[in-house]
Amino acid sequence: MYYSENAINLIKKTRKMVFKKEKLWNDRFYIGYSHMISIRESIKFESISRKEGLFLLHKDLDRISKKIEEVISVNLTQNQFDALVSLVYYIGLKVFLTSELVELL
Repeated sequence: MYYSENAINLIKKTRKMVFKKEKLWNDRFYIGYSHMISIRESIKFESISRKEGLFLLHKDLDRISKKIEEVISVNLTQNQFDALVSLVYYIGLKVFLTSELVELL
């Protein structure tokens, strides 16, 4: 299954677009719609355009969708899948993969 525009719109409604990288409390950086900048990406991201921010969002959601498909074996509706993608985007893959939610599903 693949995320739909509903997942994207939900994230865009609840996250502001950040055009210049910003630092978090844990010394990590983010940009766009909360794209976490990895150490190897840190050099190339000082600022981005709206188009680049959307590209990063899609890249992150692609990765999340693939991982959800790998670990969840029950059939989900499109709305359920979009909600799960959005949730994982907020809490992070590591937290999701170690959560009780994965076991329950």
